[in-house]
Amino acid sequence: MTALLASVRNLDEAILALRGCADMIDLKNPEEGALGALPISTVKTIVDKIGKHTVTSATIGDLPPDPETILRAVNQLQQAAVEIIKIGFFPGEHKKLASALRKTNKTQKIVAVLFADLEPDLTLLETLAENNFYGVMLDTAKKNNRGLLKSMEINQLKIFIKTARQLGLFCGLAGQLQLTDIPQLLTLKPDYLGFRSALCFADRSSQLSVDALNKIRNALPIRNSQSILQQAL
Repeated sequence: MTALLASVRNLDEAILALRGCADMIDLKNPEEGALGALPISTVKTIVDKIGKHTVTSATIGDLPPDPETILRAVNQLQQAAVEIIKIGFFPGEHKKLASALRKTNKTQKIVAVLFADLEPDLTLLETLAENNFYGVMLDTAKKNNRGLLKSMEINQLKIFIKTARQLGLFCGLAGQLQLTDIPQLLTLKPDYLGFRSALCFADRSSQLSVDALNKIRNALPIRNSQSILQQAL
C-alpha cells in the first residue's frame, strides 16, 4: 500500500501533517532546493515532539560528495533520532559514496535520492542494495514546474519501481507531484509518494494548507497502521 510522505519545514507544519494523517513526516528546508536541510536543533525539536507517533525522515542537505562530510551529517541526524536519512546521489558520485556508507547502513535506515531530471543511472540500484541501503527514491533537482512525470516516462518509473523491489529496496517517488498525478502513480505501487508543493497554499516555500493536505490524503489509501491523531498532540 502506498504511503503519503509530507515534507515540512517546522514544528507547526509537522503537527499539521500528523493530524492530517500523513504516514511519513519529512523534514526539509524547501527554500534550499530538493534536499535543503533544516538546522539540527529544529530537526531535534520536531522529532522529540512527533517521533513516537509517526515515521520521520530528513535530508542531510546539498553537500559535496565527500564521504567524511556526508558521514558527519548522517551522524548528526542519527543523534537527533531521525528514523530515515535521505542522501542525494548526483551524477558521478555513485560507488565510492555508497561504499563509504556500507557500515552505517547496517544500523541506520538510509535512502538514496536520485534525480529524474538529471538522467539518473538506474544501474546504481544494485550498488545501493549491495551496500545495505534501506531504500531509494526519485525526486527532481530543479523546482521549475517540470515535475517527475515530465522528467521521466511512466515506463521508466515502472522499471525503477520493479528493480527496487527485486533488490529489496524501499522505494518512493517525489518531484513536484500534483493531485492529478496520483491515480497514474498508484498503478506503479511505490512504497510512498512524497509531496511538498501540492500541500501548500501557493508555492513550495509557502505554508502547508489543511485543505490541500486533506485532498492529497483522500486520494491515497490510508494505511492500516495509521489513524487520525488529532488527540495525540
